[in-house]
Amino acid sequence: MIKKSSAGRNRGRPAGYKMREESKRAISSSKIGQKHKQDTKDKISRTLTIYFRKLHPLSEEITKRYSLINDDALNYWIDSNKDNLDNVEDVRTERSMRNSRKIEIAYGSNI
Repeated sequence: MIKKSSAGRNRGRPAGYKMREESKRAISSSKIGQKHKQDTKDKISRTLTIYFRKLHPLSEEITKRYSLINDDALNYWIDSNKDNLDNVEDVRTERSMRNSRKIEIAYGSNI
């Protein structure tokens, strides 16, 4: 779909348009080193957080961790609170903490 800009000009490419690999590489190389505004970074961060929370929910991690314990009350509590656990903002899964440690190490070592 071609978008109309505020000046009334058509922007973008027609639906179904296939770019050549050479054009894709040229656009990609021109974007290297481009700075993003802070609100753009926040949007990207928020979107990735939502994506990975759905991919690796906290309730799934807790269920796997405590699945060996044969406690009906615990299993009932986990099942009844799955939605609440997955919506908690300030608790991170073990997997996300491992990934953030890798990022911190890479950033600190300029890798």
